[in-house]
Amino acid sequence: MPALGSIMLINAPLEAVFDLAQDYNLRLKWDPALKEAQFLDGATEVALGARVRLRARAGITMTVEYFGVRRPFVVAAKMVRGPRVFRQFVSNWHFRSVDAETTEVTFKCVFETRWLWMSKRIDPLLFSMISRDNRKRLAGLKRGVEELGLIDRPGGRPS
Repeated sequence: MPALGSIMLINAPLEAVFDLAQDYNLRLKWDPALKEAQFLDGATEVALGARVRLRARAGITMTVEYFGVRRPFVVAAKMVRGPRVFRQFVSNWHFRSVDAETTEVTFKCVFETRWLWMSKRIDPLLFSMISRDNRKRLAGLKRGVEELGLIDRPGGRPS
């Protein structure tokens, strides 16, 4: 199963970065890979069992369910519906305070393609595409914090 991850240092306090990364209303302002996000089944925020339908700018739609949330350190979600090419897709965010004004953010994905006989051909392509999107996603989060001012300082929740 291919696993990939990207890391970015962001100049803002841990809790503020965590909250912005998980605020889907504001996420559409900073995440260059995401076009639409909609909570399902009455959920209104990232929490255990919450489901979100995500539509990428490339047109791919995936519904994820959160199975791990420990604010402000970790969020983990798994695909419950999505592109047929994936047998499974899991992603997680890790947030670590470097100091009072710097947060290290890691975004990781693990996936398994449905057709094992094609995996040698398709996995490297998917790995490359997902890696690129993950780097763009983290750069977008950094830009949202440091250039667009999408969080209140010091250490506050997104505005």
